[in-house]
This record gives sequence, structure tokens and C-alpha cells, in this order.
Amino acid sequence: MYLLRGTVISLAAFFLVYAFLSLIVAFVWRALRRMHSIQSADLLYGIRVLPLIGASGLVAFFTVPSFLYLEPYLTEERIGVGALGMAAAGATVIFSGVLNSARAWLRTSRFMTACLARSRRLETAKGICTYEMLDEDPVLFLAGVWRPKLVVSSGAVALLDADEIQAAMQHEVAHAKRGDNLKKLVLQLCALPWFDSLEREWVRATEVAADGAAANDEETAVNLASALIKITQFSSRTTTPELGMTLLPRNGASVTARVQRLMSGSGSTQKNSRVLWWVVLAATALAVTVHYARALSEMHGVTELLLR
Repeated sequence: MYLLRGTVISLAAFFLVYAFLSLIVAFVWRALRRMHSIQSADLLYGIRVLPLIGASGLVAFFTVPSFLYLEPYLTEERIGVGALGMAAAGATVIFSGVLNSARAWLRTSRFMTACLARSRRLETAKGICTYEMLDEDPVLFLAGVWRPKLVVSSGAVALLDADEIQAAMQHEVAHAKRGDNLKKLVLQLCALPWFDSLEREWVRATEVAADGAAANDEETAVNLASALIKITQFSSRTTTPELGMTLLPRNGASVTARVQRLMSGSGSTQKNSRVLWWVVLAATALAVTVHYARALSEMHGVTELLLR
């Protein structure tokens, strides 16, 4: 009974925080879309995963510890119907997210198995496994989470010159360094499907960020812009995996905007946004450390209300 109470409390708390933060994100994103003020891929991603990270963090660092330290092992306290209902909703959210992630992983694995069966390994100095796939459509994409693989079609090799290929590959390597495929997997865990526009905006911003990371000099920027222009002239029929990043995603930023940004030499705002995130995390950690004992006591009082 003790473990059952703890499980019900944890799932109910997860659902309440997840639903509350999702509503906040929905209202905030609705306002931000009108202002068109966010250009940072990191900030957009943080907003999207806030419900999942916030709910998971609260349960892991507050709900479970407060229950283990303050809840008596032997008690006749009953579990209310409302708590059971919220726990069931929380379990549904978690199960849906895990199922979505498993499906995306499986589909990506099958897609890559089929691609590699008609590919040959290329020797590159990029520190990442690279393959040339027999396909007339000019495509480049990075697929996989733990050991991502870079796939370049034979059509892209024929269309682009050596410098353009290198610039395009640097773009995909930038995605690997940023962990964008892992971020896509985490997005699959976010079960609520109401934030498609936010996810599309993140894809747009992360392509711009990868462009900025790859184009570390004027020559590379010109070559990458040239590669984008050449590839966009062909309507590619080749699909890309769910846990993958491609040079020209369907929901990405417009090629015109990306080329203009590359040619203007506009800098990336990613470093500044990452510093901001680290400052926020450090301040939060400090506040939690100072008031942790009191926070656990307050959380236990809240969880007692959840059981009724």
C-alpha cells in the first residue's frame, strides 16, 4: 500500500504540473507568435520541453523525496478517486510519450537499414560515419541518436562541387554537435500534440543555427549558400527519417532567408541564449538548495491533499 500511494502521488503530481505548464506554454507561444521575437533555437526548444522537464524535475526532486522522508510507512489513509484519476492521466501521458519515442526510433532504424544497404562508406575527416547512398535525388541528412550517421546521395555528389559538398557536410556535422537528433527524440516524449507550430519554428531556427555554426568563414558561407540554391532547384522525392536532420527540411526556414543570412554574415545568437540558460539553471539550483528542506515539507502537505 505504501508503494501504491507513492506511485499514485507521483503520477498525479506529474500530470498536474505537466498540464499546468502546457497551458502556460500554449498562452506564451500564442503571444510570441504574434511578436515574431524569438530567433534562438535553444530558447524555442526550452519552451517546448518545459512541461516535460518541469513535471519530471518536480516529481524526481520534490515529490518522491518528500514522500519517502515524511510519509509514514504504516497508515490507514485512503486514496481518493480524484487522485486515482489524475494518476491514470499522468500514466497515459508518460505511456503515450514512450510509445511515440519507440515508434520513431524503430522507424528511423528501419529507414537507415534500408539506406545503408544501398550505400558505401566514405572516408572523411569529419569524425562521423559518412555514407554515399545510391539515389539520383540530391539529399544530405544526418540520422541516428547515439551514433549519428551522415548520408550523402550520389545525386548530391554529382550536383555539387567538392567545396559545396564539404560545406553541406559541415552543416550536418553541426547538427550532430548540437545533439539535434536527440532533441527530436525528447520531443517525441512530449505527448501533447498541440504545439506543432512551435516545433516547426524550432526546426527553422535550428537550421539557421547549423548554418551559422558551419559557415565559420566567408568562403564556407558562400559554398553552403551555393549548395542550398542548387539543391532547392530539384524537387526531392526522398524521404528522411523522423530522428534525422536534413539540409533542406520541409518545415525549415526558407532557402531565400537562409542564403541571405549566410551572405550577410549574420552571427548566431545561440551562445548568448546558452549563457542565459546556464544563469537561470544556476540561480534555480541555488534557490532550491537554500530552501530544500522547507520545500519538501510544503510538497508533502500538497501531496496529502492529492490523496483525498
